[in-house]
Amino acid sequence: MDFYGNSEMEYYGTYKMNNGTFFKVYKNGNKMFDQNGIEITEEELKNYSKLD
Repeated sequence: MDFYGNSEMEYYGTYKMNNGTFFKVYKNGNKMFDQNGIEITEEELKNYSKLD
């Protein structure tokens, strides 16, 4: 179940920010969201290190 009640949200990966903070990314169709439900783009993810 995702942030909006949809069951289509899939885990995409865990990323590490430059300040050492980790966050999880989920994908729903062509859109991606962080663990707080905020949309994030592939371009933005290029700024972070993917851990898995």
